[in-house]
Amino acid sequence: EKRKQVLETAKTRREEVKERIADRREEFKKKLEALKDERKKSIVERIDDHLTKMNEKWVSHWNNTLTRLSEVLAKIESRTATAAANGKDTTSITNAISSAKTAINNAQAAVDAQAAKTYVITINSESTVGEDVRNITSQFKTDVRATQESIKKAKEAVVNVFQTLKTIVGEDDDNDDVEPTVAPTVTPTVVPTATP
Repeated sequence: EKRKQVLETAKTRREEVKERIADRREEFKKKLEALKDERKKSIVERIDDHLTKMNEKWVSHWNNTLTRLSEVLAKIESRTATAAANGKDTTSITNAISSAKTAINNAQAAVDAQAAKTYVITINSESTVGEDVRNITSQFKTDVRATQESIKKAKEAVVNVFQTLKTIVGEDDDNDDVEPTVAPTVTPTVVPTATP
């Protein structure tokens, strides 16, 4: 339930950002129209569109990953409660769960921040348009890597909780439906920066 609220809040923020992006897009389109070289115009427009789509794709992927991690953590919490009811000391699992929740919340904040970012190419002049494109694609790659690092930490925290659970509950427990199975993080791909 809490996860649904977080995703709904993130969706609302994205809608607000889309309104702000519209203003920047208008300015971008005016500057793009000012370019005389049609080839440059086409390349810049394609890269700008690609950056926007890639950002949306990554944010969606990360939100799905964090949802899955939260589901796995909920199952682990349920098994922890069962282990505690069976007289096992679950203090270390409880501490690990708390750390994992913090890591997931931090990752969600990073994803929300990434969703709020806009990658509109600022065209300074026709002669510097290649450098302008390289700057924005470089910024995008840097931001994506930083967000991926947060996701990676959340995954590691959940795996740590699972490992802790296995040591407390024991290997003989045949209920292994909580093993974290989250898709591996993929390195971001961006259109190669062609010098317009």
